[in-house]
Amino acid sequence: MQNKLKLIFVLVVLFIAWCPGTHAGFGISPPYFENSQLVPGSHYEQVITLLRSSAEEDLQAEVQIKAPKIEKWLKVEQGNSFIIKKGLLQVPIKIIADVPKDAEIGEYKGYINIRVSPIDTVQKAGVSIALGARIEIKLTLTNVVFSNFIVHLVSVPDFELLGRPWNWPFISKLFNYLFYRIRIAMDIENTGNTKTAPTKVHIDVYDLTETKLLQSSDDKSIEKIDSFTTRTVMADFPAKLGVGQYWSNIKIYKDNDIINTYKIAFSVSPAGTLGNRAPDLGRWPWIILSSIGAILLAILILLIKIKIWKHAFRLGRLLYKILIIPFRPVLRLVIRQTNRLKVSFWKWIRSKAKEYDDDDK
Repeated sequence: MQNKLKLIFVLVVLFIAWCPGTHAGFGISPPYFENSQLVPGSHYEQVITLLRSSAEEDLQAEVQIKAPKIEKWLKVEQGNSFIIKKGLLQVPIKIIADVPKDAEIGEYKGYINIRVSPIDTVQKAGVSIALGARIEIKLTLTNVVFSNFIVHLVSVPDFELLGRPWNWPFISKLFNYLFYRIRIAMDIENTGNTKTAPTKVHIDVYDLTETKLLQSSDDKSIEKIDSFTTRTVMADFPAKLGVGQYWSNIKIYKDNDIINTYKIAFSVSPAGTLGNRAPDLGRWPWIILSSIGAILLAILILLIKIKIWKHAFRLGRLLYKILIIPFRPVLRLVIRQTNRLKVSFWKWIRSKAKEYDDDDK
């Protein structure tokens, strides 16, 4: 009896080992696409991972969406037909729901079927044993709006002093304010059903000994993130720092509450030393510099064309005449006194000269 059981066990093992990859396991995680807090006009995305136990060959995946009333809302980012490359045991796909703004409040259900089959078997034999999985859909539309978010990661990239031409005299203050800035990168997940962002991000910058507060700034204009999505957004502040290393104490606010605090070190380097790691200022500095040059040139051409110097001289004379009116009585008094002093002075000179003439005689 035991010999028979051993023989059966060996045969089962050999059968399983002999079976081709088409019988390998296939599944999905998670097996649902759900959200109970959508509002009309929402955009919602969810990643579903396709799983298989063997990755020895390419598989053809076919997607069928069966969801009355909401099929037009739904799509798979990879398309309704795509290839699962061999060597991949886990393949993420993204399911997207775009709810119309005029959608009715209520609960919507359905499912998505995903069938996979080997490409080589289909091409050679014309038939294939297909494996499949089912994703349950359950979406609920509500008219209750709420805002919430989760901060996953925060960093303060190193940066460098601005080089030429941004540090030229007369324009350096403008370009330092606009582009020489401390930047905070925040990976934020919006878990609410409306666009949201931190109300405020506050930064205190200290020297390496953490004894001297060098600057303290707020940024209240953080870019808002779409509902149910994760994005990297930036907070930035005008920098008042020289070359060196610093500590930053960061506070992230939701309304009036501090929801996250961080202590992060960063450094400021001389201009041109960071290379590819330097912050990309983009085209805006050049656009602004070109605009300033164009405006100055236009003003100069305009002044030359309308002979502004002649008009400016006439305007100056007119203003002088207007402004002198209240001071005319005072000026007349000054002129009279000056004339009297002149007369007295010359009388005195004449008398002195006569005295010298009499002495000579």
